Amino acid sequence: DLLGRAGLGEDVGAWGVYVAPRFFDERWKASGVSMVQTLSLWRDCEAARRFAYGGLHRDALKRRSAWFQPPQWPGYVLWWVPEDIVPTWSDGVRRLEILADAGPTASGFSFARSYDESGHPELAKQVAAH
Repeated sequence: DLLGRAGLGEDVGAWGVYVAPRFFDERWKASGVSMVQTLSLWRDCEAARRFAYGGLHRDALKRRSAWFQPPQWPGYVLWWVPEDIVPTWSDGVRRLEILADAGPTASGFSFARSYDESGHPELAKQVAAH
């Protein structure tokens, strides 16, 4: 589990240098609160949704309030990546910060307000998610 041992600023190969969003600032570091980040690739949003809200991961999500402080920013960001591109930590951090600042866009979105590969809102799923 390379990423579990990676420290900020460490080069983790194809994923680039391990970086944190600006939300994890000096106050958070000084408080001793830990930061959990993952970066993963999925074929499509539905596959990611099935993982996130199914099986063991769903059970863990139900208990997250016992393990983590409620974040003041989005907990995840989704975006489409061409098949020949490997996203980096910097890509993920930048898109998470954009989502926090501007809300869902084709550059970064959530399951509740997703976009298709062409950059168009997936309206039918948005209605079903609420």
